[in-house]
Order: sequence, then C-alpha cells, then structure tokens
Amino acid sequence: MQSVALMEHDGHFFVPVRIGLKTYRFLLDSGAQGILLDRHITRALNLREEGTLEASGAQRTGGLRLAKLDALRIGEATLRDQVVATLDLGASSLGAFRIDGILGYPFFASAVVRVDFARKKLFFGPPGSLASAGDYLDVDLDRGLSEAMVSVDGLRVPL
Repeated sequence: MQSVALMEHDGHFFVPVRIGLKTYRFLLDSGAQGILLDRHITRALNLREEGTLEASGAQRTGGLRLAKLDALRIGEATLRDQVVATLDLGASSLGAFRIDGILGYPFFASAVVRVDFARKKLFFGPPGSLASAGDYLDVDLDRGLSEAMVSVDGLRVPL
C-alpha cells in the first residue's frame, strides 16, 4: 500500500502524476471513463495524436484525439501502455485553474483506492492491501442508479 498527497483547488482534488522526468497535476475523477491529457502536454511530450471524437460535458470543448502513452507514475506505481484521450483542458476550465490531465477509470480499475479528503491523501495498492475503515453497505444497481438502504434518525430509507 502507498499514499500520495493530494492538492486541492476549489473543491477539486489533484494527484501528482509523473510522465518521464516531469510531474503534472491530474484531476482525480472516479467517474471519468479514461485518462485524459491536456493537448499542450501531449505536444510537449511529442505524442502522436490520432483520430477525432466529439466531446461534450459541462463545457462544450470540441474534439478529442487519442494518443499512446508508454507509462505514467502515481507514487511508485506505474500504469503502462495507456491509450489516453487528448483535449485542450485549459479551454474547458475557462482558464480558472490548471489541469494537466484527468486520472480516471484505468487507475481505479488497477488498484484498491481510498481517498481521505480531510487529510488530502490518496491511498492505493493491490487488492487486500487496504484494511477496511468502515462498514460495508449492500448497494442495489438494478435500476441504473446506485441505491443503499441506510438509517437516518431511526428511519430506514433508500439513499
């Protein structure tokens, strides 16, 4: 198991990610389907972009491209041979803050991950390496929404 200090900006948490000899700020996003790299970083790394996909989200940002990244490091862990999407992330944040990349599903799929937002720490490791720090809840996913039965003020309610 290992831990990495998180950086926070306006409620958004960033992870230091190393590519080659340089460290970048990646937004931690458990809902992102992949790893996204800012187009400026892609060019600085001389990565070859291919294809075009339309991207939409909170801000209409234009076309995604794809590139192959040999390795990226989070702490002492390495994700190898990643196909990453590329996009001008500065435009999508309207220049409000710097985003070098977005760390999404491939990271969360490769490890057991715990985020301690209060202490601004990210803990991760292979399955079984993190001791449980709470109770487990049965979660119903049948209707496309996550739902758990919880007790609130003595009442059992779906959440």
